[in-house]
Amino acid sequence: KSTIENNSNLTTPEQKKQAQELLKLIITAELLVKEQKFNPQILSQLIKEKNNNTPSYQLLNKERRAEQLKKEIKVGVSGKDLDKLARQLMAEEKVQSSSLNYKGFSAAICVSLNEELTHGIPDERVFKDGDLVSIDVACNYQDIGAMLEKYIKNRGYHPIKEYGGHGIGEKLHQEPFIPNYKTPNKGEIIKEGNFICIEPLVQIGDAEVDISANKWTTNKEFFSVEGKVIELIYNKRFRVECKNGKIITADVANRFRNEQGWRRAKIVVGDRVVVEVVLGDLEKGQIVSFEKKE
Repeated sequence: KSTIENNSNLTTPEQKKQAQELLKLIITAELLVKEQKFNPQILSQLIKEKNNNTPSYQLLNKERRAEQLKKEIKVGVSGKDLDKLARQLMAEEKVQSSSLNYKGFSAAICVSLNEELTHGIPDERVFKDGDLVSIDVACNYQDIGAMLEKYIKNRGYHPIKEYGGHGIGEKLHQEPFIPNYKTPNKGEIIKEGNFICIEPLVQIGDAEVDISANKWTTNKEFFSVEGKVIELIYNKRFRVECKNGKIITADVANRFRNEQGWRRAKIVVGDRVVVEVVLGDLEKGQIVSFEKKE
């Protein structure tokens, strides 16, 4: 802080403006840590940022929102009042209560009064002077993996399961791992202070990932998509409409399989076929099996 205040090299208006912004963040962070209202683990990240639109500052604003509940714990207020306010704040922040309807729990937050240890259900009891009140607030901002999988599959594609999002910070890749598919009751919980990267990877069909010889580049093996032959282009090349509506151009493989096994056969418009496609060229493939049209 003193380095910024006493720096004579800050000559241009832009330099001075940036220095003042950084100074404000440092002072704010110092006060919050002193009052124990801010997690010191993300202090170093906060003071490196230069404007209020950064992830650090957005997180800080949400912590301030949660402080509104604490301020409402006063004589004459009931647990029901706090629950109502919590629902309002969650709606404004577009988050969902983790407690509501969890194993039948009927409130958005837990409010425990006096001898109640934890998991108290908010009720009409009014707080009196000297009461000991604790509140427990937990929110879900959707299940990221389930949301991604639903979005991807609704459009006829599949999420690649071998890779996903991750935390980022002192290391390029760190916990938590964020899959691109739903993991009921198994997903990791995002904690306060986490910075995360959401990285959905999408394919037409399902296949295993292959790591190339350089141990970095990832390739998809040939994966299969089902479709119907809609047009003969020439010789052994066809236009195939996949189940998801995508139209691809496909050649007949050197030999392919039908219900009698591997054999050569004539494919005509209307036949149902299975096409192998590579991720690198989603417009082309090879027909590897077929069923004659009815």
